[in-house]
Amino acid sequence: MTWGAKSLHSFRHSLRAVASYMAQNPELRKVQAVGGATSLPFGGVHAGGGRFLQALGFTSYPYRSPLGAFGEFWENFYAWLLIWTYNPGSLPYRRFWRMRRSEFWVATEEFLARYR
Repeated sequence: MTWGAKSLHSFRHSLRAVASYMAQNPELRKVQAVGGATSLPFGGVHAGGGRFLQALGFTSYPYRSPLGAFGEFWENFYAWLLIWTYNPGSLPYRRFWRMRRSEFWVATEEFLARYR
């Protein structure tokens, strides 16, 4: 629980920093949406990742690596290394070959209103 609370606090802090940076840089006014890809669990009984991002104002969508299975292998490897480094206690619940990503997006206007 402590790790989760720290992660949420850090993530919100990062979102506020991004919003502040975007607001201070006029060249970023053309950006229409803010988002990315994550390996947070989104389906079945492990749907916490989706609820977490929805609570932060994002909408999630399925993600497929543009490099196919080759890209998915390396993305899984990188995600596994991050988990091993920052949250090794969760590794027994992760299956390397079953890790999937989702994209998460929010309109820039809504993002700035929420986090500026």
